[in-house]
This record gives sequence, structure tokens and C-alpha cells, in this order.
Amino acid sequence: MELFEILSYAQDMNSDVRKKAELYLNDSEFKNPLKFYSDLVQIFAKESMPSGIRGLAGLILKNKIDPLTKEEEKKKDFNINQKFFREEIKGILLKIFESPSKIARRTSSQIYAKISKIEIIEDNRTDVFRNLYTMTSEKKSQNFQCSVLETIEFICQEYHALSSTKALAPFSTEIFNIISNSISQSLDNEIEIKFSGLNALSCSIFLMKDILKEKITQQLTFKIIFQQLESKEKKIRRVVFEILDKIAQDYYNILEDHILIIFHSSLATIKKDHEIVVLQAIELWSTIADIEFELTTNSIQAVYEGRNPFEYSRHFILQSSTILSSFLLELIKEKNIEYENDEWNCCAAAGTCLNLISQVAPGEIIPDIVSFIENNLFSTNPSKSRESASLAFVAILDGLGSKMMYNHVIKTLPSWLYYLEEENPNVQSMISWTIGKISCISPYLLRGTLGKVVQLTIQNLNVSKTVYKTCWSLNEIFQSFGKEGSLDWCIEGIFFSLMNFILYQKPENFVTDELFEIFCSMILNSSTRNKIQITSLVPTLFLKLRESLSFEDSESAKKIQSHMCRVIGCSIQRIGKKMDSNFTEKIINLIIQTSSIEKKGNYNWVLEEELLVCIGTIVQKMQKKITVFLGELVPFLIKSIKNGENFQVSSLAIGILGDVCRCTEINFKPFIERAALSIFSLLQNPKINPNLKPLVLVCLGDIALSDESFWENFSSKVLKIFKEASGSFEKFSNLDEMENREWVLSMKESLIEGMVGIIQSFQNDNRKKGSEEEYIKLLWIPKFLQEILSKNRKLRTTEACLGLIGDLSLNFPLFKKTSISYSWVRQILFEAKNNRISKVKTLGSWIY
Repeated sequence: MELFEILSYAQDMNSDVRKKAELYLNDSEFKNPLKFYSDLVQIFAKESMPSGIRGLAGLILKNKIDPLTKEEEKKKDFNINQKFFREEIKGILLKIFESPSKIARRTSSQIYAKISKIEIIEDNRTDVFRNLYTMTSEKKSQNFQCSVLETIEFICQEYHALSSTKALAPFSTEIFNIISNSISQSLDNEIEIKFSGLNALSCSIFLMKDILKEKITQQLTFKIIFQQLESKEKKIRRVVFEILDKIAQDYYNILEDHILIIFHSSLATIKKDHEIVVLQAIELWSTIADIEFELTTNSIQAVYEGRNPFEYSRHFILQSSTILSSFLLELIKEKNIEYENDEWNCCAAAGTCLNLISQVAPGEIIPDIVSFIENNLFSTNPSKSRESASLAFVAILDGLGSKMMYNHVIKTLPSWLYYLEEENPNVQSMISWTIGKISCISPYLLRGTLGKVVQLTIQNLNVSKTVYKTCWSLNEIFQSFGKEGSLDWCIEGIFFSLMNFILYQKPENFVTDELFEIFCSMILNSSTRNKIQITSLVPTLFLKLRESLSFEDSESAKKIQSHMCRVIGCSIQRIGKKMDSNFTEKIINLIIQTSSIEKKGNYNWVLEEELLVCIGTIVQKMQKKITVFLGELVPFLIKSIKNGENFQVSSLAIGILGDVCRCTEINFKPFIERAALSIFSLLQNPKINPNLKPLVLVCLGDIALSDESFWENFSSKVLKIFKEASGSFEKFSNLDEMENREWVLSMKESLIEGMVGIIQSFQNDNRKKGSEEEYIKLLWIPKFLQEILSKNRKLRTTEACLGLIGDLSLNFPLFKKTSISYSWVRQILFEAKNNRISKVKTLGSWIY
């Protein structure tokens, strides 16, 4: 079968066909790699080839090109990354740079960039960029020029992603020359060359430190940038502001000579340009404000510390604040009526920018904004002005605004509440948001009118357009006033109003989410006096939940069921340790019954998670009192552990089982065998999620700690698991590189923690304590600890290792005698005893 046919089958709609094609591809590469890659290159270069097949060939090539490893360099077998073949590919890629297919050109640029990266790694004096400069100077087609510039863009992206500038720094001048010449020499109608050049410049800004220090190249750079602001293409104007934003972030001080042009260009853009350009222009000034706020803060800190600041603010915001803020306020007034969602837009960007510049120049900006708010709030023009006033008010209330606007809030609060009753839903929504912000930042200002605020906010829940911001506002009110008891009078009424609204009016999903957030906030932030009311609500919630499980199986019903269970969990958390045994027993039985009802229908994993969270909350609150309910809890947890299909459910159940073991100690003895067998069964599952294994190791330690009978029955099996885990971490995981590192670290810490539980279980059994026979089984541990401490010296790992060394020394005199002869043990103990952290110091002193 020809390669292009295999590539065609690899894109088939049938998954079985695709899998077979993938096997054929792997087989073709293995049998004759030279022919395989040569055919791929030819298919990718062929203009008549279908775009899907051609694109897949290019993608495979791109993914295969990487620097050779030391092992690959030693081999004499053919490899695609060998120099002679790379040169052949480069020649073909240059021809594809002329292709009419934009996708093919872009893929070829990516491949060329990866080859160039390899050449830079192999030789830091390579002619990669000199060759590219020569090609662009020959004035080839627009497609070719764009492809070269895209290649530079991709090379810079590769290195920037790695935060590596040293490798590319020697070529920064050559890169700049290619980009500047391409843009400067392009004709007015060669839009794509200008656009590609500006994108390449944007990606290479991080390399331009030395270039932008020189006045001549700095002036040339800004001349190129400012010339493109006159372009008729909005995408080009947007990239210009993106470049200026990156220059501001990396080279703030060089803006001084050019800030006037930037300022006037920004004002013209904000006033009349397309939205995507306006957003980028506002982002530039937000960045400048952010930088200057940090510089001012650092300068003040330096004065307090009696030193000179490292860098000074140029006060661009202070100089431009009055005019810039007026343009932003006008933008808010013109645009706010166009947006009714929470997506990022001109109004949101303008509001954020106003907030940032008000932190830098509060005395200059806030009075003008306050005047704008009052003029629009009391304007005869209805909704639009009030929405603008609300947006501006919320924008500057955060930060210094809340300190300077006390009198203004007192003055305008009656008007905000009055307009909260207005019929226009957009105005109601914005003012609900405003009230929520006041409650979040300056809640004491609402205390005198709290009853009216709550009443009006609850009324607006029935209006679909206002419900999202109204829910957010109510949430903030409960967080601010719930615990002090100011809302005790209305909690029960709000609860039943919201529940009726959810169950009988069937709101949209996002509304349901927000309403249940209010439930949880209301319960967690309730006062002590409301605990009785909350306790009485739990059976009602369970009743509604069980009714729903019995009769409804839709996705929306499942969402409500999960939310209701979460509210029950919050209620249990709030009631806390004051739950008596009768109440706890009924709650546990209700949870188990609910789980059994739920399993008969279409499985709802989220509900199962929430039920386990409820159990976990009960265990944490009841501690040792949970012993009387072990007969109900343990079988329920074991069922959830065995259900390895869902990681969240299994991990929660394993964690809770460990908590139960620690809380109940010797009382857990009758359940040790069942619990241990369920854990072993889970480990034998070939499809087990690797992230469950660290939890399993810790849980085994918790079970062992509950009673010495665990060691008698399962020591050989458990030690085999731990020993295998200590020597073959990488074999367990099929995660990507970053996740694998985290997983390996978690495995090491969990293994130590689990072993601590097992060793500590000896303390209650003098027959095994100090036994040479038992110690022989643990001879692998010192070597394992040495390996961990030699590769990882993080504080939490060091503490865990010290704890295990201490427990081994306490229970096995033979270990104590032999371990002191190890140089690594003496070193870690010396470091621990002289550590500044008291916990580590105590551990070091305790061991010997």
C-alpha cells in the first residue's frame, strides 16, 4: 500500500480504519525510515495532492523533527534529524514557500523553524539567519517573503516558550535586519508581508534589548511601527499596539522619547477605530499604568528603607490621566448599550484601565470620574446614562477609590436603590452589580438600608436578564453580613423562595448554578443562631433530592441533584460537631439510600462525588464519635473504591477511608481485612488511574496504623507493593512529562507517609518491636531514602524522610546502630539540627 493511501485512510470517518492506518504508518517507518520520510516529503511538496493528505504529511514531519539524543547520535541507522537529510528537506521547503496554499506555507515555515533550532543548538555560529536575509533581499514573491518572516516568528516562539534568550541573542541584529528590511521595502499593496513582518517583530521583542539601547536602531524601530498605524488594515494596526505593549513591558524607559506620538495615536484609536484595535490600545495603557503603580510602590518602599530606588516612574499616566480618562468614560457611555454579556469587550477593557490609572493618579482622575457618575446617574436621559454611571462607579471602587469615595457613596446610595426598582432589566442588572460591589468593598455603607437592599435584590431574581448579577450581589451580601446575624430575619424565607424558583420555574443552567451558590454562601456565612434552622432544612433537602432521583433523569435534573447534595454538605459543615448521634445516623442512612436510588438510573458521577464529600465532612466533624457508624460507612466507601471508572469518586473514597482509620484506630479492626482487600483489588486493575496510586499507599499506612493485625495478615503483600513502588516510579505512569514529574514526587512522598504508618503500628506490639526478623524485611528503605534525599531536597520531602528515619530508629535499634555509620544520614541530621525552621530542627534533635 502506497504512503498517500495510508494517509488517506488515517483521516477516515471510521475509527477502526484510522487505527489500522496508524499501525501501517508505524510499520512503514520502522521497516524503511529513509523511504518513509522521503515519501512524506514528496507528498508534502506535491501541489496536486489533496489538502488533507498533504497537511497530515507535513504535520508528521514537523512532529518528528527534534534534536538528536546522545543515543541516536551513536546509532548508525538512518534518522530524519541527521544533517544530510535536513539539508534535503530544507531545499524542498523553500520551494513550498512559493506555494499558493497558505496552510502548506505555514506548515513548511514551522518545519524550517524546527530545523533551524537544531542548527542553532549544534552550532551557535550557524548561517541560518544570514541565509534567510539573503533570500528576502532577492525580492522574491510575496508568499515567499511571508514564509521567511513566519519562520522567524516560529523560531522566536520556540525559544521564548523555553524562556531562553541566550541562544538567540547573538542573532538579534540579523533577525531585526530581516524584519525591518522586509517591512520597509514592501509595497503598499503587499499587506501580508507587512502583517507577517510585524508578527515576527512582536515575537522577537524579547531579543531586542541591545538593539533598542542604540538611538539609531531605536528610532528606526519606532518609525517602522508608527508608519504602520496609518494602514487601512485593522489587523496591522492591532499588531502595532501589541508590539508597543510588549515594548512597554520589557523596555519601559525607552518610551519617553515616543510617548507623545503613542498617546495621540491611542486617543485617535479609542475614539473611532475598530473594536479589536481599540482593545489593544487600551491594553497598552493598562500595562503602562500597572508598571507605573509598581514603580511608585517600590519607590515608596525604598524611601522607607533608606535607599535609592532601582528604577523611577516616568509619570506617563499622571501626565495623560485627565484626557485619557475622559476618552475612556466617553467610550463606556457610547458602547455599554451594545453589550449584555460578560465577554471581554471595549467597556470591560475601559473599566479595567480606569481602575488601574485611578491607582496611579487618584487625585487627578477620581474627582472627574465622580463628576461623570453623578451627572449620568441624575441625568434626565434614562437607562443608557445610568448604566454608564454604574460601569464607571464599579471600575474605580476597587483599590484607592473606596477610600476616596466615601461621601460620594453616601450621597448616591438612595438613588442606586431607587433605580434598582426601575423596569429596564439592563439598568436593574447593572445596579445589582453595583450594590454587590459596595457590599464586597465597603459593606458598612449598606448597614442602614440592608433590609431594603435584600428585599429589592430578591425581587429581581424573577427577571431573567438580571438574575446572574443579582445572584452575585446576594452572594456578596451574605458573605459580608451573614455571620454577624443581620440577615437572620430573612434566611428561611430566602431559602424557600429560591428552592421554589429552582424546582418549579426550571431556570436556565447557569442561573441554577448561581442560585445554589447563594444557598451555600447563605449557609456557610450564617450566624450561630441560625444553626437550628439549618439543621431543620437538611431533611427537607434530602426529601426533595430523593423525589427528584426517583422521577427525573434529565441532565438539568442531575445538575440540580448534585447542587442539592452540595448544599447538604455545606449544612453539615456549618452544624459541625454539635450533631448528635441520632441526627448523624439519619444523615448517613439518607446518604447511603440516596446513593442506592441513584445507581438504578443513569449514573450521575457528580452526585456520587457530592455524597462522598458529605461523608467526608461528617467524618472530619465527628472524629472518634464516628466509630458507632462504621458498619454503615465502611461498606459504602469500599463500594466506591472498587468503582475505579471515575477518578474523583475513587480518590475521595480512599481519602475518607484513611480518615476513618485514623479517627477510629483500634475500633477499625473488624473492617481491616475488607478494606485491605478492596485496596489490593484496585491496585490489580490494569486500567487504574496512576494518580490513585499515591493515595493508595497513604491509605495502606492509615489502615496499618489502626491495628497490628494488619501487619500479621498482609505484611508480605504490602511490603512487596511498597518495595516495587520505591524502585520503578516511571513504569507506573503514562502521563506527559510535566504531569509525570509531579506524579513521581507525589509517589515518593506518599510512599514515605505510608511507611511511617506501617512502622508506627509496631509501637503497640512489643513482640515485633525491635525484631531482627522484621527489620530484614525493611532493608531496602535506607537505600530508597538516600536516593530521594540525593535527588530532591524540597522541605516537605526532607521532613517526611526525617520522620521515617526517626520512626525506624525508635522501633528498630539495629537500624539506629547501623544507620549512624551512613554519611548521608549524618549529613541530613547535621543539616536538620542547624535548620532555622523549628519543625525540622525538632525532628533532627529527636532522631538521635
